[in-house]
Amino acid sequence: MTDLHRLYALSHSLYSGRARAYLIKQRIAFQELSTGHESFKTEVLPKAKLATIPTLVTPTGEVIRDGAAIIEHFESANGRPSQPQGPCQQIISALFDVIGHDGLLRPAMHYRWNFPTENLHFVQYHFLHAQRDTPERAEKTEHMMNRMRHVTEVFGVTEQSQPLVEALYTEYLDAFNAHFEQYPYLLGWKPCVGDYGLLAPLYAHLGRDPYPASLMQQRAPRVYRWVERMNRPTKTCQSFLRRAPIF
Repeated sequence: MTDLHRLYALSHSLYSGRARAYLIKQRIAFQELSTGHESFKTEVLPKAKLATIPTLVTPTGEVIRDGAAIIEHFESANGRPSQPQGPCQQIISALFDVIGHDGLLRPAMHYRWNFPTENLHFVQYHFLHAQRDTPERAEKTEHMMNRMRHVTEVFGVTEQSQPLVEALYTEYLDAFNAHFEQYPYLLGWKPCVGDYGLLAPLYAHLGRDPYPASLMQQRAPRVYRWVERMNRPTKTCQSFLRRAPIF
């Protein structure tokens, strides 16, 4: 028995980023393992039934699937530290949670899969090493990547819609970047559930893949700094220390 939680996740997984950041920010001790780790197949899948990520295994052996469920597990047990006190802020937090893990799916998929010159080598590396080291690994990697490319179109990112997807995303980046001139997080001085929802696409896809990461760094450096901040245990950063908290 160990006091560590085990988080089965992938660095390039959109929904893994939300759960990982929550554990980091709440200072919950955990060990992160890939789904390619043998224990995922032998210990986790018999309980989880489906090979989805992120999946959390508690020190008592409880298996929790899905990033939202992982966050809710800890929020309900610890007095909801990431829920704002005011009803208006709670609505805003919940809304941006949905915007993050659902509303930003189109730009996340577009900027990953439709810029192969810049992204392909980086993305292929991560997909390859997420697979077990078997003779079929390269074939499985190509199959999974082709599947994700198809999902991009299913989500509505087509040749005709790409200009609109890009225009709306850059407009969002500009607005979010302006917000972070004043506050380190969505609603002030500590991350709320909305921050974690937004981080899901803004980290794994839009903040790590080479092309969209470069776009974010150059166009919205404060957003990129927030992405970094969300993956560190400290709650604020040096440039905000002298300002009065609002949440």
